[in-house]
Amino acid sequence: MYAKSNQEFLEMFEKKTNYSSWYIQNEILNISSNIIKENIIQELKKCGMYALVCDKGRSYKQEQMSMCVRFVDSNLNIFERFIGFFDVSGGQGAEQLSNLIIFLLKELNIHNVPMWHSHMMGQMSCLVLCQEARNFFNVLEAVYIHFAQPSRNKQLTDLQIKMNRLCETRWACRYKNCIAVKNNFTEIIQILEKEIEEGASRDVLQAI
Repeated sequence: MYAKSNQEFLEMFEKKTNYSSWYIQNEILNISSNIIKENIIQELKKCGMYALVCDKGRSYKQEQMSMCVRFVDSNLNIFERFIGFFDVSGGQGAEQLSNLIIFLLKELNIHNVPMWHSHMMGQMSCLVLCQEARNFFNVLEAVYIHFAQPSRNKQLTDLQIKMNRLCETRWACRYKNCIAVKNNFTEIIQILEKEIEEGASRDVLQAI
């Protein structure tokens, strides 16, 4: 369609090689990515040591692990470089992740470069509190679902506007819901207690 009104585009489009194929574009991206990673590795090796940073990164369809490296130059300027995302949907256990990390370090040819490692006490604390945090957000989700039901009650309608559905990958939504529940806690309890007294909903006991 665009070629009908643009002669230069038409001439380019009719050529046998126009580099518009998704395969060609992906190949160009992969080549660029490899060049960038090679430059990062050269900078890292020049430093002589580095810190490895791995974290969980969830996408829509996969469980992913992100990998970054941190090092300094000769002037002690700190650099943190992103290496990539890697699919760990097959397992997120210690053995699977450690095997993947070792494989990636060997593939990047930096497995023999001295690496600094520190136990993440904050992360360990997070793992201990994980179940409690999950239970807490499950309660928030139950409250949201209960109050999301259509209603002519103005007090309830106003509350619906303030609360949002929790999102698995957007922590900002969870934070906003925590603030909304905190600021309207008395109002929420009053509405739930009133519904219990009136027997207006079978799900209200579960919500409260």
